[in-house]
Amino acid sequence: MNCFVDSKTSDDDEIQKPCVIIPSDGFIRERLLESGLVLDLTVGISLFTMYSKCGSLEESFSLFQEIPVKDNACWASMISGDNEYGYLKEAIRLFGEMLSDGTSPDESTLSAVLTVCAFLPFLKPLLSRTHHL
Repeated sequence: MNCFVDSKTSDDDEIQKPCVIIPSDGFIRERLLESGLVLDLTVGISLFTMYSKCGSLEESFSLFQEIPVKDNACWASMISGDNEYGYLKEAIRLFGEMLSDGTSPDESTLSAVLTVCAFLPFLKPLLSRTHHL
């Protein structure tokens, strides 16, 4: 079984990306919710990060919301997932939500947010339509 797929990052570059097959019927998520393991921070982060890396951001965010007490690794992972797929406004909103929750950012969270900020020129038209984030 070939666990890698070819993916082009540009016209000239080819890379190998790991191919993960996750059930689309929510089987994994339902089993973990039933067992209560999603509430375990490590399992919850691993699961929503897996969904995020596979491009299932709605599923990822849904699981993220299930975690009652989030640490910096949790916030940084979700912010990075949004950034990876171009959801910059959502990533910035999450950072604001993290600060509102009283979580002080650490190096990993600041790194995730600074990566988002690198793309702010593309976000400027969206920000001009809002008063604040």
